[in-house]
Amino acid sequence: MRGDEKITCANCGITITWKPTIVDNKFYCCIGCSQGGPCTCDYSRLPRPEEKAPIIVKEAAEEKGR
Repeated sequence: MRGDEKITCANCGITITWKPTIVDNKFYCCIGCSQGGPCTCDYSRLPRPEEKAPIIVKEAAEEKGR
């Protein structure tokens, strides 16, 4: 992911300007979208672009173990 690329949520389509949630190499804006919805973003308090910590990074292998 380069700094000049526009990233959009694979579920709701919002442009993500913060560190995305990544599941199975797909980008999501929040945990809700990464689980198929509904989106759980608080649009009045979205992360700022300079915030580097992702909400969550989860690999598919972790899900299979459940």
